[in-house]
This record gives sequence, C-alpha cells and structure tokens, in this order.
Amino acid sequence: MGAFTFRANEGHHMKRLKKRSPHYWRDKLAADKTHEIKRAPKRFAGIQAGQLMLIPTPAIVDRYIRSIKPGRFVDPAELRLRLAKRYRADVSCPLVTGICLRIVAEAAHETLNAGAALDEVTPFWRVMDGNSSTARKLSFDPGLIDLQRELEFPDPH
Repeated sequence: MGAFTFRANEGHHMKRLKKRSPHYWRDKLAADKTHEIKRAPKRFAGIQAGQLMLIPTPAIVDRYIRSIKPGRFVDPAELRLRLAKRYRADVSCPLVTGICLRIVAEAAHETLNAGAALDEVTPFWRVMDGNSSTARKLSFDPGLIDLQRELEFPDPH
C-alpha cells in the first residue's frame, strides 16, 4: 500500500482544530457509550415511523469498518443496513451513523498524525468517498480519501 498523508483543511476548520486536544476525536471514539434501539418517532430520511432503529456508537461503526476486507467498498447506506441487521433492527439512524463515521475518520487522522502506520488505523475510506457530505465536514482534505481509494481500489482497466 502506498504512502498516504492526511493534512488539515485550510479555512474555518483550522480555528476549531487549534482549540481541541490532539486526541479529541480518539477520545470520542473511545467514549464508553452503549448503542440503543428505538422505534422511529416519525417518518424521516427514508425511515418509516415505528421502524426499529439502531442508534449506533462510534465504536460499533469503527469495528464494522475494520472488518471490511482490503479492496472492498461498502457505501454508507449498505453500512447502515448491515449494522441494523447485526443489531436486529430494521434500520440504522442515518444522522447518527454519519456522525459516527466522521468520528472514526477524524480519530484515524489523529492516530496517523501521532505517527501510526496506515495499516494501524481504521480504513474509513472503504466506506466514505471524498465527495460525500460527511467528507466535506472533515478537518483534513477529503481529496486524500479519494487518493487512498485509488491506491486500494486500482482501476481494473
């Protein structure tokens, strides 16, 4: 696997980064939280009122992404469906799953910045692409996600 370096985005994210500890996202990932399964209170984001909805934790999302084999890509909708099935729910909350995905990606970024090797971090690029709304919220350049995906998923032609 090729070298891959994350760097912080320019602009508005930089002010927030200066105020946070160097392990802010890793702390969020490691937080002792428990998932919940609730009935969806109303219809939203393709979820019907009354469906059993998984409210995942960052650790659950992290574990699942780590289980994705190299060279495989799972889009966020499939991730939500697989997590829901694993936890015997009908659906996974798209909002909370997206937040957890961001936490996983940011924690991986922090870990890389702390000197870890790429194969030691959660391969979030197997779920997220650089053009996604979640990627645009990251503190580092989302274009680097696409670069890593190109390295891991070479064009078959």
